[in-house]
Amino acid sequence: MKKNIFSLIFLLTSFVFSAQQIEIAPVYLKTDYFRYRENYGMELFYNFNLDKHKLGFGFSYVWNKDPYSFKYFSSADGREYLNSVNPDNKLLTFSMYFGYNLFKKWKNAGLYIGPLFGLSYFYIHEDTQQTDQENNETYNFIDEKVISHRPSMALRMEFEKNLTKSISVFSAFEPGMLLYQPPGMLCVITPDRVLFYNMKVGLRVNLK
Repeated sequence: MKKNIFSLIFLLTSFVFSAQQIEIAPVYLKTDYFRYRENYGMELFYNFNLDKHKLGFGFSYVWNKDPYSFKYFSSADGREYLNSVNPDNKLLTFSMYFGYNLFKKWKNAGLYIGPLFGLSYFYIHEDTQQTDQENNETYNFIDEKVISHRPSMALRMEFEKNLTKSISVFSAFEPGMLLYQPPGMLCVITPDRVLFYNMKVGLRVNLK
């Protein structure tokens, strides 16, 4: 018990006395889910430098307003419909990552790789025009819903370059997968999982 307490105290102390930094970056997110094909937004992270490695906590916020369309076959009436959609969809993700520095001997740069874990919230708002392909009748409706607590995991690869003692720039690439709905649930247009990748170039400011 005492050993565990001392380990916890040591861990908390290492966080307090480690170098810390704020990270901000524009984000491009690409997925294989039709509601969120191409997304743009921002991220904000708070990082700890641990013996030249990194531990970060933060969030990203992206949106998608690109129109799309798809055909839908209704088992209720046996007809095929064409849905033309104008979305205003948003995605909020809280994340934690650890970056292992592959070249610790570099003084003014770092090459990091490590896992990134996220919890996502989908805010879906879509104006849809549905056309009956058989008689060309159209119907308009709005689809609004929130999909919460969707876990994700990615591999984060980044390069960081120090410009001064307090400012650095970085670029990162994060391919990963998100679990959108529990396995075994049947839905024609909703996937079980979503494959994605993030790309970003941003700025970091050292706090101490």
